[in-house]
Amino acid sequence: MNDGGRWEFWARGTPQIYEEIDRYRERRIIDRFTPEMLSRYCEALGLRVFDWGFYGGDGIIGIHPIAEFADGSKPERLTMREARDRLFL
Repeated sequence: MNDGGRWEFWARGTPQIYEEIDRYRERRIIDRFTPEMLSRYCEALGLRVFDWGFYGGDGIIGIHPIAEFADGSKPERLTMREARDRLFL
């Protein structure tokens, strides 16, 4: 979580059998929960989130028609890679 400051990571509750709980103690927060781990966790639940075929043939990309934000700045379009890089993920 990043609520306007530093990134924080914590885990609570009973771990699921597919969780790689040893990874949660990695020194760097970015290494504690990776996109690859997310994919494995979701696959354990029957979800193939990074497999485009999983979603079927119909899809919609929505863009909110904001001309500018309250502070006067303009919205940006970022690729997933650009967004991850900006968030240090």
